[in-house]
Amino acid sequence: MITVCTSATDTQLAALGDLMAMLGATASSSGMDLSLTQASDWAERYVGYPLRRQVYEETVASYGTQRLVLSRTPVTKVQRFFNSTSTADATEFASSEYRLADQGAGFIERDQGYRWTAQERWNIGSYIVPNSELKPWLLVYQAGYQLETSSTSDSWATTTTENTVPPSIERAVLLRAAGMYQGTSGIKSMKVGPLGITYSSEGEDTPEGLLMPFVRVAG
Repeated sequence: MITVCTSATDTQLAALGDLMAMLGATASSSGMDLSLTQASDWAERYVGYPLRRQVYEETVASYGTQRLVLSRTPVTKVQRFFNSTSTADATEFASSEYRLADQGAGFIERDQGYRWTAQERWNIGSYIVPNSELKPWLLVYQAGYQLETSSTSDSWATTTTENTVPPSIERAVLLRAAGMYQGTSGIKSMKVGPLGITYSSEGEDTPEGLLMPFVRVAG
């Protein structure tokens, strides 16, 4: 189970000034701003998970290895980590007892490992019930990208003004927003007499192509 503890404050994954430069505009408009927001929403739908920075509380299963896998990435910081979903009687791990091994993959490693949480049944002999893993590990963590924002609230795991959005995601959002604003989303070129339209649904320098490395394939 996963819940959002602190929702994203950024509505956009690219800067309005960059969209204005791409469009050759000297003044901004509400239409540009709306297109950026809608393009950012589209990017999250396309990759299949939230991209904007949020703080989550998640219960996680384990499989007898040294690694837990969180579902929201990139993980920027683990705020709290408990060995039970009931914080009233759970033990909280110190930050020295585990490590964020891979931000992009969401791996939380521990030298002592994590027990296999599958349920066991008896029928003549014991057997493991397939896909029955319980989720006893409770983590509060921050994941996602931010666009040059900061917060002093203790609801955030980190406070920084650094732009952490990958350039390819920014460009994808800008291209999509520009297309939305101009009413040519998905069209690479257009001419009149005779009419010809080329759709840019493929290729590396299209919104879809730029986002492809971030698409999450369901296991």
